[in-house]
Amino acid sequence: MKRKIELFSNSHRVMFWALLLAGQVQAENLESWEALAPLTVARHDLQLVAHEGMLYAISGAHDLTVTDVDAYDPAENLWTARAPIPGKRGWFGAAGIGGHIFCAGGKFVRTESERQHGGDARPYHYLDSLNVYDPVADRWRVGPPMRAARAGCHAAALNRELYMIGGSLPGAGFLDRVEIYSPEQDAWRDAPPLPDKREDMGVVSIEDKLYVIGGVRHALRADVFIFDRREQLWTHGAPMPAPRRSFAVAAEGARVWCIGGVGQQGYLDSVEVYDTRTDRWTTGPRLPHAGAWMGAAVLDGRLYVAGGADYDDEKKRYNWRGNVYALTLPST
Repeated sequence: MKRKIELFSNSHRVMFWALLLAGQVQAENLESWEALAPLTVARHDLQLVAHEGMLYAISGAHDLTVTDVDAYDPAENLWTARAPIPGKRGWFGAAGIGGHIFCAGGKFVRTESERQHGGDARPYHYLDSLNVYDPVADRWRVGPPMRAARAGCHAAALNRELYMIGGSLPGAGFLDRVEIYSPEQDAWRDAPPLPDKREDMGVVSIEDKLYVIGGVRHALRADVFIFDRREQLWTHGAPMPAPRRSFAVAAEGARVWCIGGVGQQGYLDSVEVYDTRTDRWTTGPRLPHAGAWMGAAVLDGRLYVAGGADYDDEKKRYNWRGNVYALTLPST
């Protein structure tokens, strides 16, 4: 089931990573992505969360939104089905806190029956709901809803709380809203809003800060917004080399990996790496193919990406992808 996509020799790999860590080389096309066992259901708009040595691919959509939840064991290169999420969703936020995975917001595609008989003919239903997963018990519960529904929002865990950031809602447009869910208090509260309204961006946490990268508001954005939890203030970091949206994002050490997505020329296979210590960007190894709306996570020194989609102009339809790739990261 494994297929290694080699791009340069072992003798050069050590030198390459040393130079990358020193900020002296662009990594593009130099390292190798490894093709792993594919998802059991090809889909985009999923979330990929690392927890206790496993990866969890949660919900997402192909032509319709799915409730599938699958767990990946890296030692066996094997996906197994877990309890389905009670609230199907795509374009949502998820993060692990303690022994649980929290999934909030997003939207789902209404089926033909739901549009005809549900009293609402709109193609999507936007969500304010919170679903909480216990991987040990393989059980979901429903938590308190957010204060407002939204999709295109993204999440990160910071100080054992869930931050839900940005997004959009029909009628309200793009949002700068930030809400915090406290598992201890089982309640939501508001946080300082984003400096600018945004959806479909990348969000990660590193130490005591949040990093909100790229996204879209009418046009593609390259901004980097940094939230200091202690100071309760937003500041700006160095912008991305080029604006993009719908990309996968994951944090590893002090670095943020931004993978694929949609840029000004269409779907991307490029990878950009932001070093939060130096406020500088470098270029990472290209994906084997271009795509957007993938899930990403770091587990035991490897960066994983799963799922996604692109558009076939000739066939006039989306390609829903089940591909899963991993990249071994340099130690820091």
